Amino acid sequence: MHIYPLRKLFYVVVLFLISTISFGQIGSGNVGVGTSSPDLSAILDIVSADKGMLIPRVELTGLTDNTTITHGNKISLLVYNTRYSSDITPGFYYWNGQRWSKIAEGNVSIYSGTGSPDLNNPKFPTEGDFYIELPSGNLHYFDGEGWSAKMGLSNDSGNLLTMGTDGRYYLNPQLIQSAISVQNGISKNVDNKIELGGQLIKPTTINTTQSNTLAITGLQNGDIHQNEMLAIQPSTGVLSKINISSLISVNEAMQIGEEGQTLFETPDTIIDIKKVQVYRNGVRISATYFNANTIKLEEGVSCYAGDEIRIVQYN
Repeated sequence: MHIYPLRKLFYVVVLFLISTISFGQIGSGNVGVGTSSPDLSAILDIVSADKGMLIPRVELTGLTDNTTITHGNKISLLVYNTRYSSDITPGFYYWNGQRWSKIAEGNVSIYSGTGSPDLNNPKFPTEGDFYIELPSGNLHYFDGEGWSAKMGLSNDSGNLLTMGTDGRYYLNPQLIQSAISVQNGISKNVDNKIELGGQLIKPTTINTTQSNTLAITGLQNGDIHQNEMLAIQPSTGVLSKINISSLISVNEAMQIGEEGQTLFETPDTIIDIKKVQVYRNGVRISATYFNANTIKLEEGVSCYAGDEIRIVQYN
């Protein structure tokens, strides 16, 4: 056994403390455990590859326990509770200034049962859990201290969220359909089904491409004397209707023939001889092009004095 002089023992203790502090703290106010260079953003930086950090384990008596911790609870104080009680279960808790709040795992539980929930049913709920009261369907929420009053959900037929006979909640399809409004070429029938058809309330464009075309099939046959034609404005694609009669211009001329006459003037300049029809005394006869404003009766045909020649010209 070695007996050191008191002065030597003092030096040994001082050197030990200096080496410990040098390893555990770098810089001003930054403490490192297991590292000689703690991160400057942390007041305490603990580094270990094979060890964890043990948070103090205490037995809290309840969520409002302010006597177990010596010298009182400070806001953000962190402990691990090891005790089961009426309103608390084992786990990490921090003091929020009024009560102990559990650090949840992120899972929300949904319970159900006959009647309202209480401290014993269900057991050990955590903050954020829900409870469905049967058969009323009322919903309760656990705020960490107790169950809230019913939140107003019910199985009334007029609710958007309604409960079925199996106890599950469903969105009321009739209420959703009745709340949907349609406009601009879309309508809703008496069965709340949405259909194509209705008044446009703003300029509307349907974009097509070479591959995504627009087609309408099953059209009925029309009457050229009664129907109108569909027209497209080239630069805008805007649709409009045109009366067919405006596309077909007809001019007529009635002349009285003289003996042996074969040449007659037309009402307009001849663009296409096929669009000129000639009638002699009501009977259609052939004619040929003579010049821009004159036709000639067919070969071998000439007028007698007083013949009626009617020329019909389409443009």
